[in-house]
Amino acid sequence: MKVPVISVVMSAYNAKEYLSQALDSILAQTFGDFEFIITNDGSTDDTQNVLEDYSRKDGRIKVIQQRNMGLTESLNQMVAIAKGEFIARMDADDISFPERFERQKRKFQDIPDYLAVGSWFQVVRKSNLPDCEIVFPDRPEILKKCLREGMNCYAHGSVMIRKAVFNELGFRYRFKFGQDMDLWLRLCERGPLGMVEEVLYQQRVHGRALSQVLIPQRSALMNIMLSLMKERKTHGREISDWKEEENKALNGIPEWTEKEIEAYDLFLDARRLLCSGNNVRARQILASIRGDLGEMRNILLSYYISCLPGFITAPMLRFRDKINNKRCFVRHI
Repeated sequence: MKVPVISVVMSAYNAKEYLSQALDSILAQTFGDFEFIITNDGSTDDTQNVLEDYSRKDGRIKVIQQRNMGLTESLNQMVAIAKGEFIARMDADDISFPERFERQKRKFQDIPDYLAVGSWFQVVRKSNLPDCEIVFPDRPEILKKCLREGMNCYAHGSVMIRKAVFNELGFRYRFKFGQDMDLWLRLCERGPLGMVEEVLYQQRVHGRALSQVLIPQRSALMNIMLSLMKERKTHGREISDWKEEENKALNGIPEWTEKEIEAYDLFLDARRLLCSGNNVRARQILASIRGDLGEMRNILLSYYISCLPGFITAPMLRFRDKINNKRCFVRHI
């Protein structure tokens, strides 16, 4: 049996709403020499039926059915059985543009030292329209510096990684949440990471996504990852037990309630409206959620800003985003 060049790995949990779009975007790739390994991670919706239907139509799709184990364990299992030279990540609610695999594979060919290659990506919210683009440069030293400052340069699903990272170098995903950032931090210490300077991916941000539901947990884990990075730099190894530190951080931190998730989603919409100059609608949204997200400092600040004319606030907020991102890596659409 012919060994594929790329192994695409994707975990799906109750992903029916956007799953077909994600699957179609992979099957439409201009570079088609891949296997598509998908784990149905204990879904209780119609995810299984959707996956089985697609697997009957395309022999490159291999579906794994399992009880819910979480993204980290699912990824490690799929990587272990992957046959390709490269591992391409994909998330079940995102979209890969048709030339993504072709462009990333070419980048690896052009610069053989790269251990992983991402791409520029768009952030999509409720409207299904992108509201900004994340555009980090193909400069390993800048990417490494940003990562070490706690700035994730990549959408996890947009990244392609050499299989040798997991085989010869022995890397594995770890941490329950934010496992991608931990991997990038450790990888950039072993070799350069790259970037295709084209928008080849759409990352969907919505209230049911882990990145939304678990913001307090992800923040705590980020601090642990950065602390471990400093230990590796100072001592040449990790002194702390990452698993023990993870358990300490997660104990006692509650997940956000449905009301808080919805309010935060609305806050992001209001922030987008402010950046486009629609202050009246933004102010209405912010006023409606002030009680639900009272501990978020940005709520009151954004509300007061929304009282100013839009032609003042829109460029001001876009400029602030550029300053916050240090090298203008967020590009508003």
